This record gives sequence, structure tokens and C-alpha cells, in this order.
Amino acid sequence: MHEERTGECPMKDEARYPVRRTARLGALLASGLALAVLENTILPWGMFLPVPGAKLGLANLATLVALEMEGFGAAAAVAGGRVLLVAVFTGTLGAPAFWLSLGGAVLSLFAMGLVRHVPGVSVIGTSMVGAVSHNLGQFLALGVVLPGAASPFLLPWLVLLGLPAGLVTGWLAKRVVGRLMTTAPGAYRNDGHEGDEETSTKDNGQD
Repeated sequence: MHEERTGECPMKDEARYPVRRTARLGALLASGLALAVLENTILPWGMFLPVPGAKLGLANLATLVALEMEGFGAAAAVAGGRVLLVAVFTGTLGAPAFWLSLGGAVLSLFAMGLVRHVPGVSVIGTSMVGAVSHNLGQFLALGVVLPGAASPFLLPWLVLLGLPAGLVTGWLAKRVVGRLMTTAPGAYRNDGHEGDEETSTKDNGQD
């Protein structure tokens, strides 16, 4: 979780290729949407865990990759677009489920955006903070939309479930970032985790 940072690496010729960046964000948004549908339909973890609606958080993989590769604004677009589209497709726009998803996504996004600039925090560490923050954001939103439903009993479980979920998502994100930086060097802005990129490239070379 603790790796050395080497500074910032601005995106190369980004102003000349806005279409390419839009295409990348569209691909990340589509990936996040597909992962969200996968979790909701094929991996109903809440059936086996003591927290209703609990998920592994795979949909956050796309947001984390966007944050690492494209920056905070891109990650916000991917996360917000995913929450909105899932709500539209499932008919839950404006329902409690929508506000819970939005609350989790917002708190997670800001937490990851802040912690990733802390020296020594890796992609995996950022993911774990984001996963716990997502659960806490949903807990806070639950207390707003359904007063009385946010039982303090849930808090320890939200933290305990968030840590391993964030670990898995962070490990996957690290490998995805490493692959992208290997196949398209210089095409992305990876401002803050060059150490992760270097490590991921080495890992990929061993596959």
C-alpha cells in the first residue's frame, strides 16, 4: 500500500485529441455500467452477508481507473454517469436506492481524490479508502432518505466489508492501469502513482 511517488506526468497532447479522451471516458463509463449490472444480477452478495444490499464494489473499478489515468473530473463523470444510467435502466431514479448509490459514489470519489495525493498511498490504498467511504456514504444517505433505518449496528460491518472489497478492486485497478500504460504509453495522465505504474508494468511482464 505504500509506494514512492515520482511527481506528476501531464497528459501528452491532450488538447489536440479531445475525441480520443471522450472515447476513453465512454469506454470506462460503459465498463462501469456493465460491472454494476453484473453485481446487481449475478453477484447478489447481500444474500450471504449481514448487511442488506452489500456489494463487492466492482463497478468502482472503472471510477478508480478513470481517477488514476484521467484525473478527478473524468472520474466524477464516470461515477455520476454510471449512477444515473443504472437508475434510469432499472427504474429507480429518485427512489431510495438511487440516493444511496449517489451518496456512496460522491463520498467515495472525494475521499479517493484526496487520499491519492498523500505521499506513499498506492492505488490499492486509495481503493480501500474509497470502498469504506462508499459504504459510509450509503449509510449517511440511508439516514436521510429513510430516517431510523440506519442502525449503528451496520457501521462495523460497513468498515469490515469495505476493506477486503477495496483490496480486490484496487488490485484489479492496478493491473488495468499497468496494462493501459504499457499498451499506450504517454496517452494518459497518471498524476500521482507512477510507482504503481512501474510496479504494474513489471507484474505484467511476468504474466
